[in-house]
Amino acid sequence: MALSLRVPLALGGALLLLSACSDNSTADALIGPEGGQVVHDDGVTLIVPPGALSTVHQIIIRPSDEKLSRGSFEQVGGSYLIEPRILQFKIPAQLTFDRTVKEKATVLLKPGETRVIAYSTADGKPTAYIGSLGIVAAAKAGDPV
Repeated sequence: MALSLRVPLALGGALLLLSACSDNSTADALIGPEGGQVVHDDGVTLIVPPGALSTVHQIIIRPSDEKLSRGSFEQVGGSYLIEPRILQFKIPAQLTFDRTVKEKATVLLKPGETRVIAYSTADGKPTAYIGSLGIVAAAKAGDPV
């Protein structure tokens, strides 16, 4: 009888460990040549148009602690890491911040090779069209430096 109780306890422990390891702060999707989207619970959305990718990739959005404020561009809200960083789009993907920004943001910041790139936004939502993935954040724009 003791042996029969150990098996359910071991299985229950394994399930508890698996559920504790799941990360609810990430969003991911498999996206291929037909396009698709990844929507994070914080309101960050990446829309990949058809034809932007030639093969299927898992794209992940997760919060990041990195601060992207540079010069007169002040980050508002949190930053997000969108992976895989090495992924390049043949057609730019649309990146939108929705509920994460309390102040009106006018640009999206994304580190480039040697600088942070500011993408202008439209429609009252911080929206930009990006050709690659990485760390991004919404920001208020000042005078360019």
